[in-house]
Amino acid sequence: MELPALRELFDQATAEADRLLAQAEAMDALLSRGEDGRTARSESRPIEIIRVAEADGRIEASIQGVGAAYTVSITVSPRRAYRCSCPDSRRRGRAVGPCKHTLALARHWGAKLESDLDRIEGGLINLLF
Repeated sequence: MELPALRELFDQATAEADRLLAQAEAMDALLSRGEDGRTARSESRPIEIIRVAEADGRIEASIQGVGAAYTVSITVSPRRAYRCSCPDSRRRGRAVGPCKHTLALARHWGAKLESDLDRIEGGLINLLF
């Protein structure tokens, strides 16, 4: 493979890694804002992620809670934000931090990002060596 093609592959991989690292940072920041009780509930209660998609700096999911399905959105850029359609989030808002559904999505997406970053790292190592 010629040097310009290698450089282009390297640039694409590092740009993707930078994008994923920004998302991982946002997920970590969101998880650190979780109130202890909500964090524990997001880890221990049955929360099923039905659908998750990413587009334009936003991660959106349908999450099955104990009683109903809720829509959760985490915006990474241009400005970080989160939203959930659950009653707890609507009632108490951001006063006590993100709801358990938002925390579950952040944890799920963070795990996916770790896997994606490992894949990119492996590709870069193969490309360079």
